Amino acid sequence: MVGALRIFYALTGNLSRLLTVKEDALIEKLPAARHARVAALFAVVVGLSACGGGGGGGAGEPGGGELPTAPAPAPAAALSLADCQALPTGVTNNYLNSALDGSWAKREWKTAASASFPEATVARHDYSSATATNPSQVWYFKSDGSTVTTLGRETLGAGGGVETRVQFVDHVESIALAAGTSETIDYTVKAVLPPGADTTQRLVRTFTANREVTLPGGRLNTCMVDTVLSAAATAGGTLSEQSRERLHFAPGLGVVKRYLTRTNMNFVLIDKDQTYVNELVSSSAPPTYIAATADTAPTLAQCAAIASGQLLQYTASNGAEALSDKRRTLAGSFNGAASTLVSQRSMRTDKLSKISHFDASSGALQELGYHIYGASETNPTSTTTFSDRPDLSTAAEGQTVNYTETTTTDGAATSSNDSFTFVGHEKVATYAGDFDTCKVRFDYGNKDSEIFYLVPDAYWVRLDATVDGVRTTREMVKLN
Repeated sequence: MVGALRIFYALTGNLSRLLTVKEDALIEKLPAARHARVAALFAVVVGLSACGGGGGGGAGEPGGGELPTAPAPAPAAALSLADCQALPTGVTNNYLNSALDGSWAKREWKTAASASFPEATVARHDYSSATATNPSQVWYFKSDGSTVTTLGRETLGAGGGVETRVQFVDHVESIALAAGTSETIDYTVKAVLPPGADTTQRLVRTFTANREVTLPGGRLNTCMVDTVLSAAATAGGTLSEQSRERLHFAPGLGVVKRYLTRTNMNFVLIDKDQTYVNELVSSSAPPTYIAATADTAPTLAQCAAIASGQLLQYTASNGAEALSDKRRTLAGSFNGAASTLVSQRSMRTDKLSKISHFDASSGALQELGYHIYGASETNPTSTTTFSDRPDLSTAAEGQTVNYTETTTTDGAATSSNDSFTFVGHEKVATYAGDFDTCKVRFDYGNKDSEIFYLVPDAYWVRLDATVDGVRTTREMVKLN
């Protein structure tokens, strides 16, 4: 474990603070059961001055990374931004991938009642977990039908008492924007409790287009809004970009999907340029999903193929996954057999953490083994080999294959009774674009599971995994 890194930064402008971050090195669970391979969660608590994903977007959790130059065409049933950003009430949403920001675990929209923000008509209560009974934050909004105003935010302690309160002045977002248009919002952040100096922020937001997205529950039509947040440490000071965010709003639900990329240099020691994703997994107002029917039906063998020479970038759901967000495919060999190797590196540091080797013929369906790397990038700290898995590339659509696989890690062998299902073909919308995929599911003897959405030559474009009872999702951000 790397020692605590103390870095001084002013992310949101309203509160300069000292942040202590404990950064865990990559911890691979080297099986007994082979596939508990996601490391311990990297807990980073970052208090943002404004929280993206509110009814008005909320200015302070921005991000989104390098934006695609050509969004997908708008669906036939076009949604207006007013449709999508109307403030919900009486709705509770649950999200995946909240390890880095607990305010995304559960969000409950209520009628506002606050002496501190008497203008507010709607309050969003953010919870650190799906089972928490007291919110960690409360955001206050009002709307006149053409704009949404973010009035302020309170943070609460474990007992429910207000610990901090900030007020936003002139944080007014238009919900009358037409697709393809932008606006720039300059606003003031007032630290009311405890009292502090005023600071300045700027939010540039673009209603890019209608865009269908893939969620754990299915495919959904949304309004896609791209934002860039800049902040100054003092009122009227020099603004510097903090982060970028892509928000997907759906009528009656608020934000259903959020991509966040922190771009400020103050994050260079944490996760600068890494893209994180949050996704709606359930709601008290369940959305109506769209059929995710693929336009083409590549064979399973075609989907499993991994082309050499690819550079892939993925989202992360926690800090451990951020160690493998950049991947490169190359021709290689493993224990004398031809392979396609996939190296895994951190977007932040470019540090090599793992090299996986896949059978040159079976591709993503047959991993031969992997090496784990520590301080040295030439000598692995651990080697794992897999054997006895049958050829799965001939499985028929809908077929389940049961098998026993042997895992040997540094000479110690264990066996696991696993199963594989070729679920079928599905169109998947990712940050990198739309893909016709082969959806496959692995269920492992330790009760972990992985659902991969495979694309010919490009490895996987989406992953839905459950490890040690924790469900996370990842997506492709960029291909080559």
